[in-house]
Amino acid sequence: MSGAYYFAYKKEEKDNAIKSFAALLGQAGIGVDDAAVLCRSAEWAADWAGGEKEQGQGVLRHFVNAAIQRDKFSRFDDAFEHCCAGVVGLLDDSHGALLSELTRHSGVERNFQALRRVLWSFVKDPAKGVPHASLVADTDWQPALLARAETMLAILSAEHGFKAAATWKAKLAKRKIFNQPLMRPAELGIEVLPTFRVSTVHKVKGESIRGVLYVCNQSHLDEMLGGTETEVGKIGYVALTRARDLFVLGVPATNLKKYAPRLDELGFTKAGGA
Repeated sequence: MSGAYYFAYKKEEKDNAIKSFAALLGQAGIGVDDAAVLCRSAEWAADWAGGEKEQGQGVLRHFVNAAIQRDKFSRFDDAFEHCCAGVVGLLDDSHGALLSELTRHSGVERNFQALRRVLWSFVKDPAKGVPHASLVADTDWQPALLARAETMLAILSAEHGFKAAATWKAKLAKRKIFNQPLMRPAELGIEVLPTFRVSTVHKVKGESIRGVLYVCNQSHLDEMLGGTETEVGKIGYVALTRARDLFVLGVPATNLKKYAPRLDELGFTKAGGA
């Protein structure tokens, strides 16, 4: 089994979409390590990688993603990127270029190696840094993050000269934080879903991946089917051409009736969806 397929999905039922993709990969004889779920934006990728009820807003959301990437998927590089974005979001606006300097491993004005060590320690240690994602978000996780962030910001100020934003505590307020853990605890009888690599399309440019699920919304589909004249259309083309054996397009369930005839016409095969 190979080729291009599509199925319907509901964003609030991501687990079903992941199971549908896994079933197609199984029929094609493609292993989880040879497959990826691709998204248009980093925000979507973080959401699909987490597979949890989305929690946090703004700067706080970066720390939520860092905890989930570290504790659920052991993806420390992704956790570090989210942590860097969160920390920079807590700093005064005068440090706006810091995030790009950190993530592209450049910068000669400051001792970036020492700075990265501070941030790596913060993201790697759930006892002293970003709290573990198994903690209840509103009563345990967020208060612990707030206290530890204050300590970390004091270190950045004393050792590196960075100034925290006057409103940094407000940026970590309990917005969209619920009385439940950031990630679901493993429970007896709960089906274990395969853990796929989840990435933005931009990050896999130049790669060849045996099986790809590209998750779209309506505007992504419109521009992808319209060709490569627009930036989003080009991104759709890149997603399609990353797939070596199997390409699966995730179509929002509410839009399936509209797009199915066009996809059929283009040679896609409808698969059992979520």
